[in-house]
This record gives sequence, C-alpha cells and structure tokens, in this order.
Amino acid sequence: MINKKLFIKSEGNRYFKRNINKLNITDYSQDKLQILISKKINEFKNKDLNILEIGSGDGGRLIYLKKKFPKSNFYGIEPSKLAVNKSNKKNIKIKRGSADKIPFKNSFFDIVVFGFCLYLVDNQDLFVVANEADRVLKDKSWLIIKDFETKNILFKNYKHNKKIKIRKMNYSNMFLWCPYISLSSKEIFSHDKSNYWSDNEDQKISISCLRKNVFI
Repeated sequence: MINKKLFIKSEGNRYFKRNINKLNITDYSQDKLQILISKKINEFKNKDLNILEIGSGDGGRLIYLKKKFPKSNFYGIEPSKLAVNKSNKKNIKIKRGSADKIPFKNSFFDIVVFGFCLYLVDNQDLFVVANEADRVLKDKSWLIIKDFETKNILFKNYKHNKKIKIRKMNYSNMFLWCPYISLSSKEIFSHDKSNYWSDNEDQKISISCLRKNVFI
C-alpha cells in the first residue's frame, strides 16, 4: 500500500499545496461534478439526504452544495491534514482518511462521490474500496465517479513523486460486474480542457453515474 501510506504521510499535503490557488478561484457553479450531484439530489422528493465525497480536498464543492441544499448533510474523506484543517466549516463534516476504510455505518449515504482519486488507489485496495462504497450506500442510491477513462489499463509514474504509480482505466467497471449496480450515464471529456472532447486516450477523463438498486 505504497500510495496510501505516502498520501497519508506527506503527498496529500503536497497535492493540496500545489492546487490550493486553483481551488480558491474555482467557480463551482460551472463544475461538471457539482452539476450532476445537484441533478441527482433534485430527483429525491425528500431533500434530507446524506452525501459523501471521497477526495473532497478543502470541501469547496461540498460547501457550495450545502448552500444549495441546506436540508442535506454533506461529508468528506480526505488524506491531506492541511486540507481537512482548512475545511473546518460548521455546515459540512470532513474526516481525514482513505477510501479503503470509510468511517460510517452501513447503508448511510444516498450519494457517494469519488472526486478524482481512484487513479491513486493501490491495486490491492481496489476490491476493498468498491466493497466499502457498496457497504455505506443505501438501496436505490447513486454512485458518481470522476476519474481517468481509458479502454485499456495504463500504468504510469506519478510525475510529482516517482515512488507512486498511477493507473488509468474505466473505473465504472469496478462496480458494474455486480448485478444490482447499473450505469445510468457517462460523459467523457479532456483532462486539459474540461469542456471539450479529447481524441488523446491518455487525456480522457469521465464522470460516470451508477445506480445501486434493490431486487429483493
């Protein structure tokens, strides 16, 4: 679990420091992930929902969503201690941790979001991460994933730390083998230019929306 240990120890803070200026000027009203989460919240008749973002950073997206949906409860998980400290807001709750051990009870969330973090999860933790997400999701809930999207699995060195390997793949496949999870929608676009299509396989990212239903 090299990636997990490094991100909890130091790399999470480094990632946050590199991106803090960008986070401070992010217009979340135009954020594709926020727009999709808002759409799904609006589909619930009851807005008293529990929503979790894994890889929540300083909680900027969650704070924006809380203003739109004050009756809903927003939670985050983030490895960076600096990001968690900065996100110490009254209206959202962010815990320091990682996706392989979600510190919430079974069937607690109506929506779980992976906010561009699965590409950093160690290979041996992928099954655990999928199981944890399924565990905390209610029946008839939504799972939203923003991450790299490639037809074939690609491994690369993380440019900021050569000890870390990143992985590009179709992350919805982690869940779609399960008979009660289905793909509702997927949008693919460029990592460099988020509003445009990319023909470069290495630069494709996607936002996938999956439904956890109930058959019994």
